[in-house]
Amino acid sequence: MIFEYPKLEAQDQQVLELIRELRRELRHQVNTNPVRWTGFLRRNTFARALQGSNSIEGINANLAEAVAIVDEEKPETLEEEAEKALTCYRTAMTYVLRLHDDPHALINAQLIRSLHFMMLNYDMTMLPGQWRPGPIRVVREPSNVTVYEGPPAKEIPGLIE
Repeated sequence: MIFEYPKLEAQDQQVLELIRELRRELRHQVNTNPVRWTGFLRRNTFARALQGSNSIEGINANLAEAVAIVDEEKPETLEEEAEKALTCYRTAMTYVLRLHDDPHALINAQLIRSLHFMMLNYDMTMLPGQWRPGPIRVVREPSNVTVYEGPPAKEIPGLIE
């Protein structure tokens, strides 16, 4: 089980430094035409995040459907529950992005519970905004092998704090 961040090794630090260097080098190119980068890349990156995060829960959308959700449009090819899930996730992630530059934002257990509510309020049976009451695991299909098991439910509040 994972209860704390892993310590970064020398190779991890080298990769992070390469990323920082690329950011420094590309800053001038991005600033010459910011709309091109912040518009197209932001939208597609956000759409791919919608796809990936929701596919973990079995909610699948293609890139065009995810882009439509990001653009606050209704994709005709998406089932209603998937549309609701993606829309809720978009709202929560937009809120997180808005908090990024807020010097008064507090990252605490209540914020995490609020984000959980924003993402799952389309289905109250999932207990949005509450800590899970029981076990949870990630199972590899089709072998049905458990590849990750979350910590016991009673430990969640303490781990989050």
